[in-house]
Amino acid sequence: SRLVGKGAVSVSKVISNESERRSAEKGLFDLVDGFSGRFETRVTNASNVSREEFISKACKEYDLMLLGASTDRPVASRFFSPPMVEQVINKVEIPVVIVHSEGASR
Repeated sequence: SRLVGKGAVSVSKVISNESERRSAEKGLFDLVDGFSGRFETRVTNASNVSREEFISKACKEYDLMLLGASTDRPVASRFFSPPMVEQVINKVEIPVVIVHSEGASR
């Protein structure tokens, strides 16, 4: 596919701890491997920056956000906070595409 503008796509994942980094980097590489173009892959540790801060910054740098979402969230947690997808959609001013992925939060 042809990219518009700078011709670069950033693909990112927020991890909970450093033990997830290698798996996250491999997952991002595998995700972009089948496409042509310039890709930036970025893994960010949630202990250094919150998901909200990360998403807020990304919205200033990019024109479109694709957000991986999973339905495997525990039911009890839904009473305490809305799903991340709802939080993002309600806060950002750029278009958001939701991509369902089993186990996306893992």
